[in-house]
Amino acid sequence: MRDAPSPASPTVFELRRAFDAAFADPPPSPRAIPEYVLAIGLAGDPYALRLTEVAGLFKDRRVTLLPGPLPQFLGVAGIQGRLVPVYDLRRLLGYAPNTNPHWLALILAPEPLGLAFDSFEGQFTAPRERFAAAPAGGPRHLSQVVRTAEILRPIVDVTSVVEAIRSQAGPDEPAKER
Repeated sequence: MRDAPSPASPTVFELRRAFDAAFADPPPSPRAIPEYVLAIGLAGDPYALRLTEVAGLFKDRRVTLLPGPLPQFLGVAGIQGRLVPVYDLRRLLGYAPNTNPHWLALILAPEPLGLAFDSFEGQFTAPRERFAAAPAGGPRHLSQVVRTAEILRPIVDVTSVVEAIRSQAGPDEPAKER
């Protein structure tokens, strides 16, 4: 024999109905899903990185300076138990070099690499309607901009940056047979 419903039962029934109804609703459109963005600064200018392209963010990570074939190459840093090449994002975007950047974004391209930059200004979400194509003829590696309440932030196209680094470094040497 069942007991009479308790006073809390209508709430339980309402929660169950709302839960079941959520599966009947269509999924949100891709434009309704917000995108997570890291707000960064380079030489005092605002920029952004898509959080989906960043595997880690490190402050004051020691970079061992090394000579290299590219002027953007700073050296290597120990990250998560491996040595990762680090590149100066300022230089990649056409600014004067920064020999002592405070922040490093770990990028998991085909091979992990670090992009060093000046300042981390926060993380935010933005609906997709706040994203637009970057102005034509603008700097390299900037394909979109995102509008925040305060400013317009160019978004660094990480794929373009990685491709530029790889093409400037030259083709990989074939493995030698033993």
